[in-house]
Amino acid sequence: MFHYMLNVGLFCTSSQSAPLPCITVAQQLGRWIGTHRSSLIYGGVDCGLMYETAYNVKHYGGQITGVITSALEAGGIASSLPDILIRTTSLSQRKQTMMELADIFVVLPGGIGTLDETLSVLAAAHLQEHKKPLILLNLDGFFNPILNLFEQFYATGYASEKYREYYINVTEWDDCIKILTENLNEKLHNKK
Repeated sequence: MFHYMLNVGLFCTSSQSAPLPCITVAQQLGRWIGTHRSSLIYGGVDCGLMYETAYNVKHYGGQITGVITSALEAGGIASSLPDILIRTTSLSQRKQTMMELADIFVVLPGGIGTLDETLSVLAAAHLQEHKKPLILLNLDGFFNPILNLFEQFYATGYASEKYREYYINVTEWDDCIKILTENLNEKLHNKK
């Protein structure tokens, strides 16, 4: 039986207006997941960076699990690419399912939904519900305003500096590859 090595959770925009550098990185992420016999866990819609990543996962031989709310599916944007499509009744259930299935998370530029998913993973890590890494792929400084806000939280005492341990800020695709590869190797080593 074919075993998928690393389950990569993806949070990113479903908007069609992403700039070319973001599209390229989404495609590279999909290619990496596919060529490393790994699995994409994502929001299950057929647009934006989500589509670009999923298409390349499929093209390069990886597995895709889409997790979609019934409201999004009713809106007609469910993707036909996933090997497995999990339907949830709420956004909270969708996020919880993705957190349970993924081994690691990659966050590409996105909007309010992407921020909501990211903060949910960080809060769950702080509450010791999981120990899964979260990579912020901070292309062209996209996440700098959020990271600056986090620093303000730490400086004023509104959030524990321990939160810094729950995310990895990288600005280059190559740095993301290194982290993904390290996690893949660690997972393989732990299976022996």
